[in-house]
Amino acid sequence: MSEADAKKVIDEYRKDSNAKWARSPTSKLMAVRLDLRKIDNVAVDRRRYHEWSIRELDDGARLVHAWFDEGRLAAIRVEGTATPDSFVRKASDAYGSPPGSANFEFFDERTMISQSRHVAFWRGGDVTALVWTSASKPTLLLWSNDAMEEHAKRVQAALDSSAVATSKAAQAIDTGTKF
Repeated sequence: MSEADAKKVIDEYRKDSNAKWARSPTSKLMAVRLDLRKIDNVAVDRRRYHEWSIRELDDGARLVHAWFDEGRLAAIRVEGTATPDSFVRKASDAYGSPPGSANFEFFDERTMISQSRHVAFWRGGDVTALVWTSASKPTLLLWSNDAMEEHAKRVQAALDSSAVATSKAAQAIDTGTKF
């Protein structure tokens, strides 16, 4: 879905006609690596990704973020106002099944803080939905599966290249200090 199409659909949920979309001056996006049970909040290239947000979309959504990868909708994050249990119950109704459940490691590249959180998740053919609680507020993250996997591979490649460079530097120091 294009940026204009996605905004139009989301706008249909607005309770306040004065609520306006705002483009983020910087863009961070959560890289979900399901197989590793990791979610990393990392900076992304603003030439490739556009991040838009809108406040007070409806009674249940305090803040909605939408990310577009080269103009196509890739991910949506909804920060909710309902209780976490009712948020998960509503998502279960929407996805037609109870969620999978696991602890995920959350890492924020800016703060360098890592935390473990319980995550409820649903994986469909095209979309993966994840719900967790932070500061007593539920958060729903929806990712296009294709876009999520591509983004996760890029993040993993960046992490791997950094680890390889560190390892090579350590080997060079070790080799250079032998007598």
